[in-house]
Amino acid sequence: MRETISTQPIIDLVQSFSDLLQQGSQIGLDFLESLGQVQVPDSMSTIMQQLGLPKMRSTKTCCCQQSQGGCSCKIPPPCWAPRCLGEVVSHVCPGGTASIRICITNSGTTRREFTVDVGENAKGVTLTPSALSLGPMEHGSIVASAALPADASSSHEHEVRLWIHGCRDYILCWTVKVAKRGASCGCHEIEVCDGPDWIHHWYDHFYCERPCA
Repeated sequence: MRETISTQPIIDLVQSFSDLLQQGSQIGLDFLESLGQVQVPDSMSTIMQQLGLPKMRSTKTCCCQQSQGGCSCKIPPPCWAPRCLGEVVSHVCPGGTASIRICITNSGTTRREFTVDVGENAKGVTLTPSALSLGPMEHGSIVASAALPADASSSHEHEVRLWIHGCRDYILCWTVKVAKRGASCGCHEIEVCDGPDWIHHWYDHFYCERPCA
């Protein structure tokens, strides 16, 4: 009587060896990528495919900075540089008034004075109030208003730089334009959460003071 020999143990052994080889290769790949961000050579991927092994996954990560949009190694501005709050454009009819409400929160643990400076191009711009004194975790607002003359032409454009001074400095670019159609009052709100930064960031050592020539 012929005895039938099962080949299943041999298949299982080959599969186990294949899994072990794949895991070892993946560990080596992870190690190389952690050192120098090395990519998998095409020849290695071809060999793995010919052997019938699973395709290696890419584990490339960024040690710098993670964000929702992906990995970014862009160096942010230094902590001592003014923080940009962006640009705001107000469209107001002639004779109307544009305004920006700057909502400030003191996230520090001590009372702090906050002021807003409109710079040299401050014609027609008023601040209410001119300064704020906020305790820890308190919040308040300063309203900057710019009134347009009743005979302002359609090409009229007034650009102002608003500097907010607190624990840090912030800059907001504000442009007031004449609109043929629109409300008589263009109102915007900008939130500023101000306070000390106690975290030592990875990019801090990239900066040093270099005075202007």
